[in-house]
Amino acid sequence: FACNINKFVWLDKEADGLQARLDMIQQAQHEITAEYFYVGEDVVAFTGLAALREAARRGVLVRIIIDSLSSKISTASLVALASDPQSMVNGKSRIQIRLFNKFKYSDPELMALSNRDHTKLFIADKKFAVGGGRNISCQYFYLCNEQTTFTDLDAMVAGPLAASAQEENFDILWNNKNALTPVTFDPQKALTNTKVQEGVAKMNDSLRELNKGILTAKSN
Repeated sequence: FACNINKFVWLDKEADGLQARLDMIQQAQHEITAEYFYVGEDVVAFTGLAALREAARRGVLVRIIIDSLSSKISTASLVALASDPQSMVNGKSRIQIRLFNKFKYSDPELMALSNRDHTKLFIADKKFAVGGGRNISCQYFYLCNEQTTFTDLDAMVAGPLAASAQEENFDILWNNKNALTPVTFDPQKALTNTKVQEGVAKMNDSLRELNKGILTAKSN
């Protein structure tokens, strides 16, 4: 596409929304940024984490912002991703995760709880971006066993708008130390932590399913 032209594609079908994100992860060469209000503790989330881990292992920088109050994904599962030994370079992980507005009981201003990050944004190499109404959870892609009522859509953009979305939204929040709390870990303890290793096992299982082509979103 021309350097100043943006191309848009509506991702109204759940299968297309999920596949677009996975394709962006698998094709990224330099950097992936993701910012979400809600991340589940389910097959869609662990498949995404596993795919991001594979990207980091091949040298891609992965940065993630998640709303601290709204998500179901556990800290142990996030540590399972960030502490991956094959994603380390000189003791530093290529996978960096920060939580938005983490609640502290010592915070005198309880109204801060209402300040949440509802952004749903996924960017690869500042060239491609997906944004819209879908969070990262099986309910948004009709992959849950229970009946879901979430009906959302996304749009994918290819062009300079993707870089603008990162630089004017994600990067500004990423550099706000007052708003974000990094997910930290001890690499050695992570290797022996039962809950962290359960997260690793779930990522491994999800990756095997993805490689077999078993994970297929349904279209409503």
